[in-house]
Amino acid sequence: MGLGKRLGDLVRANLNALLDSATGDPRVEDLTDEELEAELLRRRDRRRREEAERAVATAAAAAARARAAARAAQRPASPG
Repeated sequence: MGLGKRLGDLVRANLNALLDSATGDPRVEDLTDEELEAELLRRRDRRRREEAERAVATAAAAAARARAAARAAQRPASPG
C-alpha cells in the first residue's frame, strides 16, 4: 500500500472519529456493555466493507493495468 493511500486512510479515520465525537455520541464510560458490543460490531462491519471496497478497487486497477499492457504489446513497433 502506498504512502499516500495510508495517509488518506489515517486522515479519514481521524476525521470520522472527530465527526463521531462532534455528533454528541456518549462517552465510552457512559455506554452499557450491550451498547459497546453493538458499537464494536458496527465498526467491524464498516471496516470489513471498506476493506472489501478497497480490494475491489485494487483488483480493478490491476485489471486495467493488465489490459493496458496487453494493448501495448499488440501494437506494432513504430519505425525509429
